[in-house]
Amino acid sequence: MSAVSVHDASTAPSRPIDRALAGEKIVVTRKGEPVARLVPVAEKRRPREPGALRGELEVPDGFFALLPGEVPEAFHGEEGREAVERPAGFSWCRRDARGACP
Repeated sequence: MSAVSVHDASTAPSRPIDRALAGEKIVVTRKGEPVARLVPVAEKRRPREPGALRGELEVPDGFFALLPGEVPEAFHGEEGREAVERPAGFSWCRRDARGACP
């Protein structure tokens, strides 16, 4: 782990950033005391693609027999959705980034 002063980090900010991107652990200090860590931002994940594994996975016989009540029906389309009790405020819509249900 390397320490970089606030002064050094502000006069040449690309140097500690490049070191952090290379995997080095950087701690920013003020008057010799650690005040921050410099870490790379995690890579963005690719959005999930519904059906991407279609045909690749197999559900074994008897899998749904272990589930209680109407739960197995919920796996088979719209009519099954109504058969399952839902908590108050539950919705089947896909929420956007703000959490709103269009």
